[in-house]
Amino acid sequence: MNATRWQGLYRLVNKNRRFPKMLAIALTGSEGGEQDMEKEAHDKDGDDLEQEKQEKTTTTMRCSWTLTRTRSRCKPNHSANKKFLIAHRLLDNMGFKNNSLLESVLSSSNEVSGLVQKQPGMGLSMGCQMAMVLKEEATSMRLRVVSGTTPDGDWKEAHTSTFPSIFKMQRSFFAQELESRFQVDSSPDKNTLLALKLDPSVNTTVEDGNLPSRTAAQQLMMGEYRRRLVRRHKLMFMAANFVVSSVSDSQVNFPAAPPGKRGAQSMGGVAKKGPASVL
Repeated sequence: MNATRWQGLYRLVNKNRRFPKMLAIALTGSEGGEQDMEKEAHDKDGDDLEQEKQEKTTTTMRCSWTLTRTRSRCKPNHSANKKFLIAHRLLDNMGFKNNSLLESVLSSSNEVSGLVQKQPGMGLSMGCQMAMVLKEEATSMRLRVVSGTTPDGDWKEAHTSTFPSIFKMQRSFFAQELESRFQVDSSPDKNTLLALKLDPSVNTTVEDGNLPSRTAAQQLMMGEYRRRLVRRHKLMFMAANFVVSSVSDSQVNFPAAPPGKRGAQSMGGVAKKGPASVL
């Protein structure tokens, strides 16, 4: 199954939350991470300790997420004959906490991406409803946050005012993009409004429907619905007139009806045969 960016990033942070000890062992050789490495360094001579501190300061100044600068930090570690060259890539306690917050923020986007991929076809009504759910969560003041080391994790609600600023900015930009693309708080396009009106699973009543406080959207929805009904009626009327004119021009003589069956009758210009129905 195709994995979108939402799902790929979600799986990455989910694994980070589940395997912190294994990541620490892989990157630093111990469960304690760089703390154990610093403790081991204290047992060395003073000159070696001072040299390692200077190297660490130099490599920290060069640290960056770009590939070139990451290599420039690994190069001094390789020159110093260090066993673990990318120990600096291990998250600290604050990093793992932010990793859990990122997984929590991406949870709904990951679920919606999975639902869209499993659907044989995504209608306008379903897409609009999913956008509404994402917008509501992106603007909510409380969010479910995950913790623990199990695949599903332990979820509890937390107030978004306690989040770091980077997550506040992400949720704000995400809500703005949802509104600009889907107009979930204003009025979607006419085709989407008509799809919502024709969807039996959506309550479109004015009193207690899915759009209770959006009078303009309700009026546009009813206007589009009535316009399509009138257009359908006109098309049916034109088709009936075309059939009547075609039959009158051809002057077809219908044969006599066999016993037990009613004769052919013209209903709006269309000949009907067969036994009489209940209607």
